[in-house]
Amino acid sequence: MDYYFQDGTTKTPAAFQNELTPVSGSAVVQTRMIFNSSSPVPSESLVLSAIQTLLSARLTNLSDSVKVLNFTYEKISDTSYAVNFTLSISNISMSKNPDFRNDTYTQVENINNNVLNTLLNEPGAEPFESQSSFFTSSGNQENGDMDYYFQDGDTKTPAAFLNELKPVLGNVLIRIRLVFKNLTRVPSEADLLNAANALLDSKIRRRRSLVIQTLSDPVSIQDVIYEKIGNNSYIISFAFQITNVTISKDLQLRNGTYDLIQNTINSLLNTILNVKDAPAFVFPQANYTFNGTAIEANFEYIFVEGETKWTPSGFLSAILNISELSTFTTPAAQTESTVHVVLRPTTLVVVQTRMLFNSSCPVPSESLVLRAIQTLLSAQLTNLTDSVNRLNFTYEKISETSYAVFFTLSISNISMSKNAELRNDTYTQVENIINNALNTLLNDAGAAPFEPQSSFFT
Repeated sequence: MDYYFQDGTTKTPAAFQNELTPVSGSAVVQTRMIFNSSSPVPSESLVLSAIQTLLSARLTNLSDSVKVLNFTYEKISDTSYAVNFTLSISNISMSKNPDFRNDTYTQVENINNNVLNTLLNEPGAEPFESQSSFFTSSGNQENGDMDYYFQDGDTKTPAAFLNELKPVLGNVLIRIRLVFKNLTRVPSEADLLNAANALLDSKIRRRRSLVIQTLSDPVSIQDVIYEKIGNNSYIISFAFQITNVTISKDLQLRNGTYDLIQNTINSLLNTILNVKDAPAFVFPQANYTFNGTAIEANFEYIFVEGETKWTPSGFLSAILNISELSTFTTPAAQTESTVHVVLRPTTLVVVQTRMLFNSSCPVPSESLVLRAIQTLLSAQLTNLTDSVNRLNFTYEKISETSYAVFFTLSISNISMSKNAELRNDTYTQVENIINNALNTLLNDAGAAPFEPQSSFFT
């Protein structure tokens, strides 16, 4: 007996044909990308920030059927780490029978490869592929696990992602401001420049052509500048630049570069201010900022009459004498007078902030919290005043339903009494500034501001 059927036939083995008709389903794929290297692994914050940057720029290149549900970081060892992605894919055509879905698994694997290359690879680069995959079916949903392995020397890599982690070759700008306040006599610009020309090395007081320099040999990029402020105060400004400096995007690794720059600043200031061959004075830390391609180090010092003995350089002696700051005679064996001057940095306030969250629900992961903060900071940091800087933020899991976020913020140019017992108003001012900064960064615009429940200042 023979039966013949064709499209449009009304009498057919309908149940049989329905079993052959594909259905629309979905897939959730857990992807693990493992990186092995001879170098120390990047920090979690740098990796998540790099991924967020790429996703912000490239997610629109994905089809509407693909969603990135989550991504996390895992440190495996000092030279190995993993990035885990969770992707969902909708509107996948698949057989009703799970035993006949090998083609669907291949389709999902190809989609996952294409998505990760779109997000993490350079356009036009050779695509990387997974080394292993495993799929299971549950109704009309496919569940997959795919692994990728990368090591030094590989030619097929997520190049755009790895480039985001690489140090940049940038410049260092050093600005030094020496502030002289409340003087009996303010020297004229001509007096000061005459002293600078006579007593300072031309490498420090004169602008020079930029050439490739090392951290130990900065180039002056401006002539020494005199600026009168008010009737009895003035500023002397210097600026230096160092080119072709390797700068890590990772804050923890970049601190080493800051230490080298600080050594350079100490050397410059001792050359300008300290008598030759005297023990080197160790100056407080400069204020450092990094914009992605360059480091700027800002130093400001204020001179006032006081009790600390300071043995000045010839240049400093000359301008102090012009300013009629008090001096006294030293033993005849000494060739330099000792001047009663206090050298102190502009006031800098550092505040450690702890935000504690208690809930009846399980706490979010560290990676999710840090990524959320990084996203808000990327959008809101420009709304803070120049005097407020975010130094660091960290996460701490306290229990299954409780966690804390820590912020370290610095505030510069705070006016305060010299008497520590009279600084209550300053503490209130600092508390208000920090509270405003955190609301600007973390609260919705126009929402009622949150406030601290406790504070302590020293």
